[in-house]
Formats: sequence, C-alpha cells, structure tokens
Amino acid sequence: MKHKNQNNLPFIHKDTKEITKNGKILLIIEKNKYLLEYKNKKYICIINNKKEICACYNLWS
Repeated sequence: MKHKNQNNLPFIHKDTKEITKNGKILLIIEKNKYLLEYKNKKYICIINNKKEICACYNLWS
C-alpha cells in the first residue's frame, strides 16, 4: 500500500450527525477543518477531499 492511500483511524463523535446538522460554525481553521458549537460544547470537524467527514471530536478546554 502506498503512503498516499493510507488513512489514520478517524475520531468520530457518536453525535456527529446532530453536531453537523444543528451545530453552528464558529471558525474555519483550515480549508477542511472547522470549529463548531453544539449545545454549548465545541467540536473540531475535519472533512476529506471527497467532502466526507473523516473526523469529529470534542474540543477540550
């Protein structure tokens, strides 16, 4: 397997669908990385080149 085909294991929060559907984008960190707020908690969500969520996790403060 070539390096470009490898993927890290994603960190997907159990409520990812609700977070992305009802959450509010606070900041676009990078091209595919977003800071969202949902129920007064902040989450980082990362989207791959195919516009699929590849990671979504709780931001610790």
